[in-house]
Amino acid sequence: MAIKYNVNSCEILELLVDDAHKESFTEAEIKDFEAEIGAQLPQSCRDFMKHEDDMHLLNMEGCCRFLSHNILQEDLKEMQEELADYEQEDEPDEYYEVYSKLNKLPVEQWGQVTDNYLLLWNENQGIWHAGVLLSDLQAGVENPAVYISTEEDFISFRKEFNSVEDFLQAVMIGDSIGYRSDELIRGQEQIKAALAKQGIDFAQLRVKHEYSSGRAFYMGNCILNQDTLYYYFENANDKKGRLIVAERGSRRTRH
Repeated sequence: MAIKYNVNSCEILELLVDDAHKESFTEAEIKDFEAEIGAQLPQSCRDFMKHEDDMHLLNMEGCCRFLSHNILQEDLKEMQEELADYEQEDEPDEYYEVYSKLNKLPVEQWGQVTDNYLLLWNENQGIWHAGVLLSDLQAGVENPAVYISTEEDFISFRKEFNSVEDFLQAVMIGDSIGYRSDELIRGQEQIKAALAKQGIDFAQLRVKHEYSSGRAFYMGNCILNQDTLYYYFENANDKKGRLIVAERGSRRTRH
């Protein structure tokens, strides 16, 4: 049996997405987007976007632009009356104070208050957003860190993943693969037994990663005989872990 361990996010999607849904973005569309933001996307993002089907990477509904500063400009246009009222009041308000600072600065100086992020992803209820620093892309960082919004806005972010690739694989586990998998196995003893039957080394799937906070998680995968994906994930607060098993072409458009 042929086993390939720890494949990247694009290889996983190439296996899971059937031929009818293989390309969401063309190379020309990606280049146009890069020209618009003035920076090249990480290769993992470029590859992912060509196969991502319905996962909505860089396809955020309700956001007019993908750069956080552009979205904030739109927000400020709608907040002018509120800000005028706030500036007449004596009591400071943390929420309005940040927007008031931005409102008084030229956009070129907004970095004094909040960085500019290229927003890759939004949680389906808009509670949080994930993005990379535009400055990292402009500097040519190949696999930049991913930041998560913390206050349901486009101002406050914290670093959550050390790389885009870690983020993409975590997204696939939470948003996609688990909902379309052929089998889901929980508990390390059951997982080890299932892997042993296929000659798969559990230790090679339980690879330690760290969130930017230093909190550990374990994640790894392999493809068996070019047709079956085995994907392991274990979070710090869930020592049992879970193993997702999915066959080639198992992803379909979400309805």
